[in-house]
Amino acid sequence: STSKTLFSFLKSKTLAIGLAIVVFFLLIAIFAPQIAPYSFDERHTNCGENKICRQAPPSPEHLMGTNTIGYDLYSRMIWGAQIPFIMSIFAAVLAMSVGIPIGLISGYYGGFTDRILNATMDLLYSFPAILFAITLSLFLSDVPFIGSEEDVTPKIIIVVGLSVGLVYIPVFYKIVRSQVFQVKELPYIEAVRSIGASDGTIQTKYILPNVIANPVSLIPFPMVDAILTAAALAFLGIGLQAPTPDWGFDLTEGSRAITSSPWWVTYPGIMIFLLAFAFALIGDALNDRYNPLLQSIEVIKKGDDLKKLENEDNLKVAKINTTEVKNNGLRGQ
Repeated sequence: STSKTLFSFLKSKTLAIGLAIVVFFLLIAIFAPQIAPYSFDERHTNCGENKICRQAPPSPEHLMGTNTIGYDLYSRMIWGAQIPFIMSIFAAVLAMSVGIPIGLISGYYGGFTDRILNATMDLLYSFPAILFAITLSLFLSDVPFIGSEEDVTPKIIIVVGLSVGLVYIPVFYKIVRSQVFQVKELPYIEAVRSIGASDGTIQTKYILPNVIANPVSLIPFPMVDAILTAAALAFLGIGLQAPTPDWGFDLTEGSRAITSSPWWVTYPGIMIFLLAFAFALIGDALNDRYNPLLQSIEVIKKGDDLKKLENEDNLKVAKINTTEVKNNGLRGQ
């Protein structure tokens, strides 16, 4: 049943830990207005004589301290959980929704179509995501209807989502294409084709369900890259800017005051690491379960184990038979 399958699936400790961390951050992102004690752009003046709380250390009023602008870091860490999810989901959906159909078409038709698409994907895969991100950020800086000079958040979300998504399209494409080459030669595909099924029906109804599991297991990896790319853009000074709550921005700004205000760089770094690490754990767990190469290796290992057991059993039987023969010989004497 579905419940038993889900239970056996969640028995993986790696997957369980990754999911627990992601769900934790997702709940924080959803309920940020209720959880955060302050607004992410509120400058605090409760440090005596109405002075702005610049780089105040952790205290009961500010659990993670404040930055040089006077923002409460604890509130910014909570509010900052929203944008990474948006960017990472955008990147993963783009890569999967484009890479899988193209891989299906390329693997099914082969020939000239396959050669052109494969060459295009190889070219696309040769560019790093950060290079795409820098180029797109420069290109979109003059586009008036995407964000504004005061709020670059929509632009950065598009830049990160597009750059990471474009780089991962070939990854999904290659995996689907290689599996389609194998599946389309199976007897049941020939049988369906012989009764007059169209190419579209064969691809979507009979081939896609048999190749979808492996590429779906890769979804967490572009999500990890999206989080790290956003942080890299902030480090280069072309990412999200204050007052937008962004872990990458706070990490970059905090690194400039790491000796005087170590809390400022510590907490954003922990947030980025934990969320990226959680997605990586989920990706590894899914890959272990659905990667056909790993499954083949596991089958071979199990086969070797069975052979060892059979050999051990045969040795035990031989020893028993030898002992019985000796005993019978002694009795005969």
